[in-house]
Amino acid sequence: RLDDPDVPEPVKELLRLRLMASKTSSSKYKALLNSVCSDGFLRGLLAFCGALRSGRWAGRLFQPQNLPRTPKYLAKQMAFVIQCILDGSLEMWFDNVMEALGAATRGVLRAPEGKTLMASDLSNIEGRGLAWLAGEWWKVKAFEEFDAGTGHDLYVLGYAASFGVSVFTVIDDEAAGGNMRLIGKVQELALGYQGAVGAFATMGLAYGLELDKKQVGAIVGAWRRANPAIVQMWSDVEDAAVTAITSPGTTVPCGRLQMRCDGPWFRIRLPSGRFLCYPHPQYNEQRVPCRHCGGAKVLYDELGFDE
Repeated sequence: RLDDPDVPEPVKELLRLRLMASKTSSSKYKALLNSVCSDGFLRGLLAFCGALRSGRWAGRLFQPQNLPRTPKYLAKQMAFVIQCILDGSLEMWFDNVMEALGAATRGVLRAPEGKTLMASDLSNIEGRGLAWLAGEWWKVKAFEEFDAGTGHDLYVLGYAASFGVSVFTVIDDEAAGGNMRLIGKVQELALGYQGAVGAFATMGLAYGLELDKKQVGAIVGAWRRANPAIVQMWSDVEDAAVTAITSPGTTVPCGRLQMRCDGPWFRIRLPSGRFLCYPHPQYNEQRVPCRHCGGAKVLYDELGFDE
């Protein structure tokens, strides 16, 4: 509605204010105040295996795993932003008060006197695990070379592989303010687990990338052609799951995975030996898989493309 020329400016201003006020990042301050212990420490913020089905760690209380990114224009003046919050003058200096408050959320966490607060993360763990599971060896090698300091980052390589251009073309495009690397990033994050047009478009918007449906369709198709082992794995996993569910008591291998259905439980044995467990699985015979493109045929038909 903000882009609609027929909407009066006062209404647009109201909508802008409503969007600012709906920022969830500012609500974290309330959660923090309600969670801090009497000695000033925060405890119980992470739960091991909190996501029971996948076994992932889960954030608790104010969700420390989901802190908002600091916009670049605010990052350079964060000390000033914090000072304005402390002395109550934020509205005098910043039009978007809620954005400034959200950007400063990370600043509420500090180490005790004499200690250092360290932040760490697993770099593209979903992409690495998927490439290794599926046997997409060009991508595994790319990760190894990047970690050794001898290769390019995967978002650059991913775009280059999808569209048949050199990595230097992507690097030069980014330096000139282009979107090639950003597209490479979004496609790697959104498409690896059978995401298609909707997944790319949704994540693209979060990164400020707005493309029409045909452009997104072309990107999805290009990524799938550049990652044939991953696309094949989608079909293989689905077929193995169906076989296991329809043949109780039979262990069905699927690459590095094993699947089996006993009683009400469908289990997937991971390479680590741990199991993912799903109760009461059901099989729908109406599925229409495309063994040639791992679901891409639906995408092409939807967009009116020729295969």
